[in-house]
Amino acid sequence: MKSIIFGIGGQDSVFLTRLLKEKGYKVYGVVDRGRGRTSKLFNLVTLDHLIECDFRSEDSLAEVLKLPGLTSIFNLVGFSSVHLSFKREKECFESNFHLFHRILLAARKLGIGSHIFQCSSSEMYAGLTRTISITEETPVNPISPYGISKVASHYLSRLYREVYGLKISTGILFNHESEFRTMDFFTKRAAVGLVDFYLGNIAKVPIQALDFNRDWSYASDFAEAFEKISLQKESDDYVISSGALHSGRDFFKVGLKYLGLNIEVEEVVSFDNESIRPIDHRGLSGDNSKITKTLNWTPKVDFEQMVEKLISFELKERRK
Repeated sequence: MKSIIFGIGGQDSVFLTRLLKEKGYKVYGVVDRGRGRTSKLFNLVTLDHLIECDFRSEDSLAEVLKLPGLTSIFNLVGFSSVHLSFKREKECFESNFHLFHRILLAARKLGIGSHIFQCSSSEMYAGLTRTISITEETPVNPISPYGISKVASHYLSRLYREVYGLKISTGILFNHESEFRTMDFFTKRAAVGLVDFYLGNIAKVPIQALDFNRDWSYASDFAEAFEKISLQKESDDYVISSGALHSGRDFFKVGLKYLGLNIEVEEVVSFDNESIRPIDHRGLSGDNSKITKTLNWTPKVDFEQMVEKLISFELKERRK
């Protein structure tokens, strides 16, 4: 079994490469030529080979896809910050759509039979005005450059699957977090802030909001879903989620309890407007019944365990 992963250096690649290596895969990571090992997470990624190519060249991407015996291709490249996508639209569309389009053009030209996995997003539905549970058939309604770029790639996947016969599956990913997130994400800022507050390093945790809802999971569970999907004979779309909504306030409550701090959330936080999105969704959960029934996948780590993992990691980092 040989797998190529585009997007080595993010949290998902850490968990996916570990899982694939445990299962005996040969794993080839691909990075954009000239950028090299720019992510701090590279030291946590286990690869058989690291390949550099020009992400803006279809021919260069085609050379990578010519790997003999290739069984699966995972596209984990992504501009993943929703609020920054309003400020850096071109970069967002280049990462989330144009690169993927070039990969598919190269795969089509070569007649690739490998299973291609593409990361779609719950942000494709963020404009829905009712709080509903999203299925694979829910009509999209994006409200950010990020969401629009993901919709474009999602429909491109279907086009190349249904018209050109490529074996492409998508995972409609709801929020999945880990200790390897960057400070662009609420969960990382909250975990770091809570630990700093606990240790007496700060008087308040700066945060953009508390009373918003997300369907949160732990990223390692999603890596298992990616691999399960890539093994299927038929390609398809799958919602990958926990199916449960929790608020930013819930995150702080669990964190305070884990740290043994018997105080109210309002005593801990101060509000920082820098990371607020111009427009946000009401809170959407995912209906994961299809992937549960078809592939026997469900998350192993629940919300409380996820929060505790993130805070435990930050505590260990401070004590090194």
